[in-house]
Amino acid sequence: MSSLHDRRGAPRYSVRLGAEIHYGGRIYTAMTRDLSAAGVSLEGDQAFEAGVPIQLSLFLVTEGIEDPSFPPVNVRGTVAWSNLGDGTGPAVTGVRFEGLTPQQNATLDRYLRAANER
Repeated sequence: MSSLHDRRGAPRYSVRLGAEIHYGGRIYTAMTRDLSAAGVSLEGDQAFEAGVPIQLSLFLVTEGIEDPSFPPVNVRGTVAWSNLGDGTGPAVTGVRFEGLTPQQNATLDRYLRAANER
């Protein structure tokens, strides 16, 4: 797993987690592209408007299967940006986490360490 440093200040790590996005009474599925303590970049079929609040459930996956030894982490976030690309690939959405608890931070840290060991 490699760390990506950018202007956000928090190191981002290339890690693939399953994600469910809860928005507007619907659930959308996605995969993470990268993750940090401050936010996440998601790939999926749906793009979301910048500034909208969403709920996320993140699942550590091993070879495409949810890892039962790591419970999902449920977080609130705000869409920072969204990009549909050229229409041939997935939509990409950047989410800034909001109001993480110490327990959520600890779980995200465990996800990053576990993914780094794989």
